[in-house]
Amino acid sequence: MYYGTARKPDEKILKASFMVPIMNSATSLYAAIGMFAFLGHIAHTLDIPVEKVSTSGLDLAFVAYPGMINMLAGSNFWAVIFFLILVTLGIDSVFGFFDHILNYMTDAFPIIKEKMRNEVFVGLFTLFSFLCSLIFVLESGLYTFDLFDSYAANIALLTCLLCELALIPWVFGMDNLSILLKERTGEVMPKFVIFFVKFIIPIYITAIYILSWVKEFQKDSQPEEEMKWPYGFFWLGRVLFIVPMLTIVFGYFKRIETPDIYDLVEAQFGMRLDNKK
Repeated sequence: MYYGTARKPDEKILKASFMVPIMNSATSLYAAIGMFAFLGHIAHTLDIPVEKVSTSGLDLAFVAYPGMINMLAGSNFWAVIFFLILVTLGIDSVFGFFDHILNYMTDAFPIIKEKMRNEVFVGLFTLFSFLCSLIFVLESGLYTFDLFDSYAANIALLTCLLCELALIPWVFGMDNLSILLKERTGEVMPKFVIFFVKFIIPIYITAIYILSWVKEFQKDSQPEEEMKWPYGFFWLGRVLFIVPMLTIVFGYFKRIETPDIYDLVEAQFGMRLDNKK
Protein backbone atom coordinates (compact mmCIF):
# COMPACT_ATOMS: atom_id res chain seq x y z
CA MET A 1 0.00 0.00 0.00
CA TYR A 2 2.78 2.44 0.92
CA TYR A 3 4.68 2.07 -2.34
CA GLY A 4 1.79 1.40 -4.71
CA THR A 5 1.73 5.01 -5.90
CA ALA A 6 5.43 4.82 -6.85
CA ARG A 7 5.12 1.93 -9.31
CA LYS A 8 4.74 2.42 -13.05
CA PRO A 9 1.24 1.76 -14.46
CA ASP A 10 2.36 -1.27 -16.48
CA GLU A 11 4.97 -2.57 -14.01
CA LYS A 12 4.73 -6.29 -13.28
CA ILE A 13 3.10 -7.02 -9.94
CA LEU A 14 3.24 -10.78 -9.42
CA LYS A 15 7.03 -11.05 -9.53
CA ALA A 16 7.43 -8.33 -6.90
CA SER A 17 4.62 -9.89 -4.83
CA PHE A 18 6.62 -13.10 -4.60
CA MET A 19 10.14 -11.69 -4.39
CA VAL A 20 9.60 -9.01 -1.73
CA PRO A 21 8.25 -11.42 0.97
CA ILE A 22 10.87 -14.04 0.07
CA MET A 23 13.75 -11.56 0.28
CA ASN A 24 12.34 -10.04 3.47
CA SER A 25 12.00 -13.44 5.18
CA ALA A 26 15.39 -14.63 3.95
CA THR A 27 17.07 -11.48 5.27
CA SER A 28 15.33 -11.86 8.64
CA LEU A 29 16.37 -15.51 8.85
CA TYR A 30 19.97 -14.70 7.94
CA ALA A 31 20.15 -11.91 10.55
CA ALA A 32 18.45 -14.05 13.21
CA ILE A 33 20.89 -16.93 12.77
CA GLY A 34 23.85 -14.65 13.37
CA MET A 35 22.20 -12.70 16.19
CA PHE A 36 20.90 -15.61 18.22
CA ALA A 37 24.12 -17.54 17.76
CA PHE A 38 25.81 -14.56 19.40
CA LEU A 39 23.21 -14.46 22.21
CA GLY A 40 23.73 -18.18 22.78
CA HIS A 41 27.48 -17.61 23.00
CA ILE A 42 26.94 -14.84 25.59
CA ALA A 43 24.59 -17.07 27.61
CA HIS A 44 27.14 -19.90 27.55
CA THR A 45 30.03 -17.61 28.49
CA LEU A 46 28.14 -16.04 31.40
CA ASP A 47 26.49 -19.34 32.34
CA ILE A 48 22.98 -17.87 32.42
CA PRO A 49 19.73 -18.91 30.66
CA VAL A 50 19.51 -17.58 27.12
CA GLU A 51 16.17 -15.86 27.83
CA LYS A 52 18.01 -13.62 30.27
CA VAL A 53 20.13 -12.16 27.45
CA SER A 54 17.55 -12.27 24.66
CA THR A 55 16.67 -8.70 23.70
CA SER A 56 14.37 -6.91 21.28
CA GLY A 57 13.58 -3.42 20.06
CA LEU A 58 16.12 -0.71 20.91
CA ASP A 59 18.22 -3.09 23.02
CA LEU A 60 18.60 -5.41 20.05
CA ALA A 61 19.62 -2.62 17.65
CA PHE A 62 21.84 -0.54 19.94
CA VAL A 63 23.17 -3.04 22.49
CA ALA A 64 23.16 -6.62 21.20
CA TYR A 65 24.11 -5.95 17.57
CA PRO A 66 26.95 -3.51 18.40
CA GLY A 67 28.23 -6.02 20.95
CA MET A 68 28.34 -8.71 18.28
CA ILE A 69 29.96 -6.40 15.71
CA ASN A 70 32.66 -5.47 18.24
CA MET A 71 33.77 -9.12 18.25
CA LEU A 72 34.28 -9.24 14.46
CA ALA A 73 37.49 -8.55 12.58
CA GLY A 74 37.37 -5.02 11.15
CA SER A 75 34.69 -4.07 13.66
CA ASN A 76 34.86 -0.33 12.82
CA PHE A 77 34.00 -1.01 9.19
CA TRP A 78 31.04 -3.25 10.09
CA ALA A 79 29.85 -0.71 12.67
CA VAL A 80 29.69 2.02 10.00
CA ILE A 81 27.86 -0.32 7.61
CA PHE A 82 25.39 -1.38 10.31
CA PHE A 83 24.41 2.13 11.34
CA LEU A 84 24.17 3.23 7.70
CA ILE A 85 21.67 0.41 7.29
CA LEU A 86 19.64 1.75 10.24
CA VAL A 87 19.69 5.29 8.80
CA THR A 88 18.66 4.23 5.29
CA LEU A 89 15.93 1.95 6.65
CA GLY A 90 14.55 4.82 8.72
CA ILE A 91 14.61 7.30 5.83
CA ASP A 92 13.04 4.77 3.47
CA SER A 93 10.25 4.06 5.96
CA VAL A 94 9.54 7.77 6.43
CA PHE A 95 9.33 8.34 2.66
CA GLY A 96 6.89 5.45 2.31
CA PHE A 97 4.78 6.64 5.25
CA PHE A 98 4.66 10.24 4.00
CA ASP A 99 3.82 9.24 0.44
CA HIS A 100 0.96 7.03 1.62
CA ILE A 101 -0.55 9.58 4.02
CA LEU A 102 -0.22 12.55 1.68
CA ASN A 103 -1.85 10.71 -1.21
CA TYR A 104 -4.62 9.43 1.04
CA MET A 105 -5.35 12.92 2.41
CA THR A 106 -5.47 14.57 -1.02
CA ASP A 107 -7.64 11.77 -2.45
CA ALA A 108 -10.06 11.78 0.50
CA PHE A 109 -10.19 15.58 0.78
CA PRO A 110 -9.72 17.10 -2.71
CA ILE A 111 -10.30 20.55 -1.24
CA ILE A 112 -6.71 20.46 0.04
CA LYS A 113 -5.39 20.77 -3.53
CA GLU A 114 -7.81 23.62 -4.19
CA LYS A 115 -6.86 25.64 -1.09
CA MET A 116 -3.05 25.30 -1.06
CA ARG A 117 -0.08 24.31 -3.14
CA ASN A 118 1.33 20.83 -2.71
CA GLU A 119 4.60 22.21 -1.28
CA VAL A 120 2.70 24.05 1.46
CA PHE A 121 0.65 21.00 2.39
CA VAL A 122 3.76 18.79 2.54
CA GLY A 123 5.53 21.41 4.66
CA LEU A 124 2.63 21.66 7.12
CA PHE A 125 2.37 17.89 7.42
CA THR A 126 6.13 17.63 7.97
CA LEU A 127 5.96 20.26 10.71
CA PHE A 128 3.02 18.46 12.35
CA SER A 129 4.91 15.13 12.25
CA PHE A 130 8.01 16.81 13.69
CA LEU A 131 6.08 18.27 16.62
CA CYS A 132 4.42 14.92 17.35
CA SER A 133 7.78 13.13 17.28
CA LEU A 134 9.24 15.40 19.97
CA ILE A 135 7.68 13.16 22.63
CA PHE A 136 10.34 10.58 21.77
CA VAL A 137 13.27 12.86 22.62
CA LEU A 138 12.12 13.91 26.08
CA GLU A 139 13.62 12.33 29.19
CA SER A 140 10.86 9.71 29.06
CA GLY A 141 11.33 9.23 25.31
CA LEU A 142 12.78 5.73 25.63
CA TYR A 143 9.73 4.54 27.56
CA THR A 144 7.35 6.33 25.17
CA PHE A 145 9.04 4.65 22.22
CA ASP A 146 8.86 1.27 23.95
CA LEU A 147 5.15 1.81 24.56
CA PHE A 148 4.50 2.68 20.91
CA ASP A 149 6.74 -0.14 19.72
CA SER A 150 4.80 -2.66 21.80
CA TYR A 151 1.26 -1.44 21.14
CA ALA A 152 0.88 0.92 18.17
CA ALA A 153 1.10 -1.88 15.62
CA ASN A 154 0.45 -5.62 16.07
CA ILE A 155 -3.30 -5.97 16.78
CA ALA A 156 -4.21 -2.77 14.89
CA LEU A 157 -2.30 -3.91 11.79
CA LEU A 158 -3.83 -7.36 12.02
CA THR A 159 -7.26 -5.69 12.10
CA CYS A 160 -6.42 -3.76 8.92
CA LEU A 161 -5.18 -6.96 7.30
CA LEU A 162 -8.39 -8.82 8.18
CA CYS A 163 -10.44 -5.98 6.70
CA GLU A 164 -8.38 -6.17 3.49
CA LEU A 165 -8.83 -9.95 3.37
CA ALA A 166 -12.59 -9.45 3.61
CA LEU A 167 -12.96 -6.50 1.24
CA ILE A 168 -10.57 -7.34 -1.58
CA PRO A 169 -11.12 -11.10 -2.17
CA TRP A 170 -14.77 -11.31 -1.11
CA VAL A 171 -16.41 -7.89 -1.60
CA PHE A 172 -14.52 -6.59 -4.65
CA GLY A 173 -13.67 -10.09 -5.83
CA MET A 174 -10.50 -11.86 -6.93
CA ASP A 175 -11.98 -12.36 -10.39
CA ASN A 176 -12.32 -8.61 -10.83
CA LEU A 177 -8.80 -8.12 -9.52
CA SER A 178 -7.51 -10.70 -11.99
CA ILE A 179 -9.23 -8.89 -14.87
CA LEU A 180 -7.57 -5.60 -13.92
CA LEU A 181 -4.19 -7.31 -13.51
CA LYS A 182 -4.49 -8.87 -16.96
CA GLU A 183 -5.57 -5.58 -18.51
CA ARG A 184 -2.80 -3.47 -16.97
CA THR A 185 0.26 -5.77 -16.86
CA GLY A 186 -0.70 -8.78 -18.98
CA GLU A 187 -0.21 -11.11 -16.01
CA VAL A 188 -2.61 -13.89 -15.03
CA MET A 189 -3.44 -14.39 -11.37
CA PRO A 190 -2.38 -17.97 -10.43
CA LYS A 191 -5.20 -20.11 -9.08
CA PHE A 192 -3.22 -21.11 -6.01
CA VAL A 193 -2.79 -17.41 -5.13
CA ILE A 194 -6.55 -16.87 -5.38
CA PHE A 195 -7.17 -19.92 -3.19
CA PHE A 196 -4.65 -18.84 -0.56
CA VAL A 197 -5.88 -15.26 -0.43
CA LYS A 198 -9.54 -16.28 -0.12
CA PHE A 199 -9.22 -19.19 2.31
CA ILE A 200 -5.82 -20.09 3.79
CA ILE A 201 -4.49 -16.64 4.70
CA PRO A 202 -7.74 -15.43 6.37
CA ILE A 203 -7.83 -18.57 8.55
CA TYR A 204 -4.16 -18.16 9.47
CA ILE A 205 -4.44 -14.42 10.26
CA THR A 206 -7.67 -14.94 12.22
CA ALA A 207 -5.90 -17.49 14.43
CA ILE A 208 -3.01 -15.08 15.03
CA TYR A 209 -5.48 -12.28 15.71
CA ILE A 210 -7.35 -14.26 18.38
CA LEU A 211 -4.13 -15.43 20.01
CA SER A 212 -2.84 -11.84 20.06
CA TRP A 213 -5.89 -10.69 22.02
CA VAL A 214 -5.58 -13.64 24.41
CA LYS A 215 -1.88 -12.97 24.98
CA GLU A 216 -2.53 -9.27 25.52
CA PHE A 217 -5.05 -9.77 28.31
CA GLN A 218 -3.07 -12.57 29.91
CA LYS A 219 -0.74 -9.80 31.07
CA ASP A 220 -3.41 -8.68 33.55
CA SER A 221 -3.00 -11.91 35.52
CA GLN A 222 0.79 -11.70 35.77
CA PRO A 223 2.40 -11.17 39.18
CA GLU A 224 3.14 -7.50 39.67
CA GLU A 225 6.89 -8.09 39.92
CA GLU A 226 6.90 -9.71 36.46
CA MET A 227 5.03 -6.89 34.73
CA LYS A 228 7.00 -4.79 32.25
CA TRP A 229 5.21 -1.60 33.29
CA PRO A 230 2.78 -0.56 36.04
CA TYR A 231 -0.74 -1.90 35.43
CA GLY A 232 -2.15 1.43 34.25
CA PHE A 233 0.44 1.63 31.48
CA PHE A 234 -1.02 -1.50 29.89
CA TRP A 235 -4.27 0.34 29.28
CA LEU A 236 -2.43 3.45 28.12
CA GLY A 237 -0.74 1.25 25.53
CA ARG A 238 -4.00 -0.43 24.58
CA VAL A 239 -5.50 2.96 23.81
CA LEU A 240 -2.89 3.23 21.03
CA PHE A 241 -4.52 0.41 19.06
CA ILE A 242 -8.10 0.45 20.36
CA VAL A 243 -8.80 4.09 19.38
CA PRO A 244 -7.62 3.68 15.74
CA MET A 245 -9.70 0.50 15.49
CA LEU A 246 -12.78 2.38 16.69
CA THR A 247 -12.42 4.73 13.70
CA ILE A 248 -13.51 1.80 11.54
CA VAL A 249 -16.87 1.87 13.31
CA PHE A 250 -17.00 5.66 13.10
CA GLY A 251 -16.20 5.54 9.39
CA TYR A 252 -19.01 3.07 8.79
CA PHE A 253 -21.65 5.37 10.25
CA LYS A 254 -20.07 8.71 9.25
CA ARG A 255 -19.09 8.10 5.65
CA ILE A 256 -17.04 10.45 3.50
CA GLU A 257 -18.49 10.90 0.03
CA THR A 258 -16.04 9.21 -2.34
CA PRO A 259 -16.43 7.88 -5.88
CA ASP A 260 -17.68 4.32 -6.24
CA ILE A 261 -14.86 1.83 -6.81
CA TYR A 262 -16.49 0.60 -10.02
CA ASP A 263 -16.71 4.17 -11.33
CA LEU A 264 -13.01 4.64 -10.60
CA VAL A 265 -12.15 1.42 -12.40
CA GLU A 266 -14.23 2.50 -15.40
CA ALA A 267 -12.50 5.89 -15.48
CA GLN A 268 -9.00 4.42 -15.28
CA PHE A 269 -9.40 1.22 -17.30
CA GLY A 270 -12.25 2.08 -19.64
CA MET A 271 -14.28 -1.01 -18.63
CA ARG A 272 -17.22 -1.65 -16.36
CA LEU A 273 -16.80 -4.52 -13.92
CA ASP A 274 -19.67 -6.56 -12.51
CA ASN A 275 -20.46 -5.35 -8.99
CA LYS A 276 -23.05 -8.02 -8.22
CA LYS A 277 -21.83 -10.37 -5.48
